[in-house]
Amino acid sequence: PSTDHAQPGESISVDVEVVNIGQSEVEESGWNDRLYLSRDDRFDGADLKLGLDARSGQLDAGDAYPAAFSFTMPD
Repeated sequence: PSTDHAQPGESISVDVEVVNIGQSEVEESGWNDRLYLSRDDRFDGADLKLGLDARSGQLDAGDAYPAAFSFTMPD
């Protein structure tokens, strides 16, 4: 299904690329990638978290990795 027109209750997948745009490597031992649904162009408390992907390891400046989220669209 197209993520541009997903219907409530529909199962969809979203593939993204996560990039460290910083000047140095990630210094944390772990972090979480999150995917949110928003009705507007601002990230705020009204946005709904759709997915979470726990990560660990090293991510050097400029490095990237693919991430995939699968979820059911809320009503």
